[in-house]
Amino acid sequence: MVQKIKDFILKDVQSENETKKTAVTLRISALMLCLYFLTLFAVFCAIKDIRSAVICLVCIGCYLVSFYTTYLNHTKFASIFSQALMALWILIFIWEYGWNCGVQHFVFVLLVLNFTVSAGTMGMKIGAAALACAYRIFLYAYTNRYDPVTNISADTGVLFQIINTLAIFGEL
Repeated sequence: MVQKIKDFILKDVQSENETKKTAVTLRISALMLCLYFLTLFAVFCAIKDIRSAVICLVCIGCYLVSFYTTYLNHTKFASIFSQALMALWILIFIWEYGWNCGVQHFVFVLLVLNFTVSAGTMGMKIGAAALACAYRIFLYAYTNRYDPVTNISADTGVLFQIINTLAIFGEL
């Protein structure tokens, strides 16, 4: 059973224009992020934050779509979609919970994904890295100017930081 799952994840792409390495990297990333959002889903259910729990389910669905598209010779779409999705949910979580929830550190995962799975030139990748840097600075400036929608307790903040740290190190 484990071997079948491994073979499924490591399956080669059919198109000559796409690489197995990129597809497999995107698949592993998508599955890890599904596990991350499943964990957050459980936390949000425990603290009775239904709206955030639903957002987690939507993110799981989106990452499963990204995972699936790598088998349809749409690796480039999966790459762009995964990166855009990550930028979006980072923004949503920063807006909702503020800087102390720790999701802003996923910008570094976004940066690594950009350099490992993007098909663009090195100049485009460097430009995207500069954009990611500006995005993180914007998020920090935003949180210094505006309060989060939901104030989380110190214990919840620590739990978020632990989950995010484990997920980020797992992704890297």
